[in-house]
Amino acid sequence: MKQEKGIGGMSILLSVVTSIFIAGILIALFAITGAEMMDATDDATAIDVINDSTIAIGDTVDWFPIIITVGAVVVVIALIAIVITAIRGTGFLGGA
Repeated sequence: MKQEKGIGGMSILLSVVTSIFIAGILIALFAITGAEMMDATDDATAIDVINDSTIAIGDTVDWFPIIITVGAVVVVIALIAIVITAIRGTGFLGGA
């Protein structure tokens, strides 16, 4: 029975790193927006920052179906890879 050493947790590690990266991007987005709001000297500047953020988010809404579809495909592929790695790691198939 052939067992490859050191690859059992690679899928999980990749998922964790990706999740941390996405969380970092979201945190950076809120930190930058919050810093802009704190630097605003009056209500008009704060409202301009809010309007600019709203327009930028509104422009990306057109991409949501594509992002959701690609994200779903990536998740399915990752899950299949994790399941295949887990099945192969157990030695359940026990080939010749």
